[in-house]
Amino acid sequence: MSRLDYPFYVNGIDERVKWHKFAKSIWSDLYSCAMWNHWSYYDKRVHIFEEYGDVNPKSLGFFSCAYCGATGVDLDLEHILPRKHYPELAFDVDNIVTACKCCNKEKSNKVGESVGKKILPFQKKLAKKKEKELLEV
Repeated sequence: MSRLDYPFYVNGIDERVKWHKFAKSIWSDLYSCAMWNHWSYYDKRVHIFEEYGDVNPKSLGFFSCAYCGATGVDLDLEHILPRKHYPELAFDVDNIVTACKCCNKEKSNKVGESVGKKILPFQKKLAKKKEKELLEV
């Protein structure tokens, strides 16, 4: 299923097309970084060019969950401060991290102390940077 199959509400408006384009752009940038890193280790004396370049960026171990550090798992783009409570940050790249499904589910739409010790520091730092009050939801 694609991102376009799921509603993406911001202030009561379905913004799934906008989110799809935004997320695609973020993943594209992340993939470029992963491939740049991958090719920095290329050595023509050791590697076969065609085989070395034929790789899925997600399989390189470059990506990890921002919250728990898990690698080699499916990752989602996740809002540090939930769009439900901070709709103005829904398309702010500073508010987006990669998160494993477990951490994403654990965080859900929670904000503040209820989110737990693992995720709270991320929310506090971003709220301060964006001059937002950290809600207790």
